[in-house]
Amino acid sequence: MTCGEASDYNAVPGLLAIPVYKPRLFIADKGYDGDFLREELLIHGIRPVIPRK
Repeated sequence: MTCGEASDYNAVPGLLAIPVYKPRLFIADKGYDGDFLREELLIHGIRPVIPRK
């Protein structure tokens, strides 16, 4: 999603704003592990599938 040293978290709002059907899962690597992201996904009814750091 992001390259090099860019923060992976910066890509999340754009991903969630893509006008497609509502995703059921958010599959990502450890770069996306964070409690606030997990909480935000769950609020939107999306199950996070992200390994813990």
